[in-house]
Amino acid sequence: MPSFIRGRRLPHCIVVFAVLIFGAGMAFAQQIPDAVSGRTKPPRPAGAETDTPWNLQVRGGMLSGGDLFKVRTEITRTWMSPAGSAFTSDKYTVTLDEGFLMSLGAVYELNPKLRLRCDLEWAQVDAAALARTGQTAQAYKYDEVSFVNVSFGVEAPLTSARSHPFLTAGLVVSRVSGMDDVLDRTGVGGRIGIGFEYGMNSFWSLRVEATDTFMQIETADYQDMIGDVASYNEYGSQNLFGLSGGMVVHF
Repeated sequence: MPSFIRGRRLPHCIVVFAVLIFGAGMAFAQQIPDAVSGRTKPPRPAGAETDTPWNLQVRGGMLSGGDLFKVRTEITRTWMSPAGSAFTSDKYTVTLDEGFLMSLGAVYELNPKLRLRCDLEWAQVDAAALARTGQTAQAYKYDEVSFVNVSFGVEAPLTSARSHPFLTAGLVVSRVSGMDDVLDRTGVGGRIGIGFEYGMNSFWSLRVEATDTFMQIETADYQDMIGDVASYNEYGSQNLFGLSGGMVVHF
């Protein structure tokens, strides 16, 4: 089964799908004529595009990833992880679990159909070792991986209503680090996302968004720790799935 829809990813996909359906319904409802008066609700107050081109966002949520690397030996060995966990196995896979995400962002509206955005994010995710022990597999804490991301991109509202779904895309510069200075790397990746903004009034909004950040996480430090006693296979580019929500202030 593809990694995107394995166990813990499936609930995330369901949540994103539900948010998008709800958001599209809310946006459509704001544009249909009123059944009694025949009037159409105004998409935005006059001058909103020019009077409040800036907004600031504070969001919190979660970040998760996929498999980082796999280790295999001919005989069972005892391994020590950077987090201090000891386990005995002949094969294990290290994967990024779920962790906490915080984000602070700024958005500038160029016109009603296009915005520029910049986000500063911090996230900490546990890396778990899924080790085979006999006929079963058990998870051990392998490391704590921190991400400090700065992203630059564009955002496109899908309707002109104050409450609207939107698409986003851009580039991410990420500082990745583990415990005891392991895995310290700076990388560049791409990002796509989709979300919904609920406009409460001209000054405040609520926002939820889902993003997929794709980048290569180099794991050479882990390979150096393991040495030549086992075969080491690094997986390819990571897809870091983020789901966050929070408050937007327009000014």
